[in-house]
Amino acid sequence: MNHKATAPCKNGHAVVWGSCTAQVKRLFGGSKECRSKGFEQLYGNGRTATISFDDEPWTAVRCVGCKTVFTSTRCPTCGEEIPVSAFRKAGVVANLG
Repeated sequence: MNHKATAPCKNGHAVVWGSCTAQVKRLFGGSKECRSKGFEQLYGNGRTATISFDDEPWTAVRCVGCKTVFTSTRCPTCGEEIPVSAFRKAGVVANLG
């Protein structure tokens, strides 16, 4: 999934997927956000892909950096939860960021 994939929230805001927000451990203690921009799409039939050529909706996405699986995100403006299936690829082919 391209990190630039977009979806509208229920209140009409355009939301861009963005980079990975999962917390990962730092080398000398503590944690930080992963911030990776690469994601794999996970489909309902068990298929996994890093490039999407069709319009089949994604059920989840997995960060290629930290391997965290996401099924939704929140609108940064109003806080509404947006499922991964609402996001659409950016460009002709949605490849990794």
